Amino acid sequence: MSEIFTTKRSYNLMLHGGGIAGVVVILILMLFARHELQATRIQNDAAQSESLALMDKRNDIHETHRDTEQRVQSTENRVSQFKTKIPTKAGEIDFLSELSELAKASQFQIRDFRPGAVVNKPLHSEMDIRFVGEGQYAGLCRFLDGLQQLPRSYRIARLSVTAPKSSEQTFSAECQLRLLFDLDPELTTSGKRK
Repeated sequence: MSEIFTTKRSYNLMLHGGGIAGVVVILILMLFARHELQATRIQNDAAQSESLALMDKRNDIHETHRDTEQRVQSTENRVSQFKTKIPTKAGEIDFLSELSELAKASQFQIRDFRPGAVVNKPLHSEMDIRFVGEGQYAGLCRFLDGLQQLPRSYRIARLSVTAPKSSEQTFSAECQLRLLFDLDPELTTSGKRK
């Protein structure tokens, strides 16, 4: 009987030992799974916090987007207006007519109108126009102010104003304007240069 008791006891010990080992393995697996779940939860919490931060900033993002769209539209409008001020031909005779009308309205006289040679640039062509103007100071100021109202694109390349001599009230101005024309067709159609 003692042998049966010992065998049964050994068997019970083995069962208990196996049960304890199984419980330990299950506990270790549960701790590992808990650690993995905590890591996943931390990642999810971080992602959720980031998403909430973006949600909080959505109004700012939408406002920035609207502002950017408005600036792009405004820039496109200015570019479009600028392109309409650049004709395909120099049109120096038409420009002289526009200058003459402006000078007459400003009470400023222009003379010695001399168109220069055409210079081809990569994106457009240019022509220098030289002329001399004379008039009272107020007329000169009105003329110079009116230049910006002309329906053409140009640059003032040089402007030299001579004060009147002591007995005269007439100012003299030598001016060189650079007319822009013949814009690159790629710029006029697509708005972008390749």
